[in-house]
Amino acid sequence: MLADNSFQIIGTVLHKEPMKIIDKSGLAVLEMEIETTEMWKNNQGGWEKKEYTLPVSVFGEKAKNCSERLPVGTTVRIAGKIRSRTKEARNGGKFLTINLVADEIQAHTQAPRNEPPKQTKSYPNDPEMPF
Repeated sequence: MLADNSFQIIGTVLHKEPMKIIDKSGLAVLEMEIETTEMWKNNQGGWEKKEYTLPVSVFGEKAKNCSERLPVGTTVRIAGKIRSRTKEARNGGKFLTINLVADEIQAHTQAPRNEPPKQTKSYPNDPEMPF
């Protein structure tokens, strides 16, 4: 049986600046949240929407570059793998968390720092853009 746990999603970098850390082995890790929206027509013909906040991890050189170039408000397309982890709760029980691990990130709109998004930027052949 063939199984695939890859994903591709478009969303907006949320809440706080993406947080870059260096793990014990020296690998750069970027933790961020993106928001994506699902819209559908209900039975009465009106539109409904639901927003989802998703955790995303980026590793290595991409983490370093993304931490410098993806401020809050940037719209991004992310492709990668879905990972799950079992964690221990405070009460001693266990729970499952899902995390998206980005292999590819492409900025669709760039939000200037401390300002809302204004325009679409494209970096098709820019060697400085790592994604």
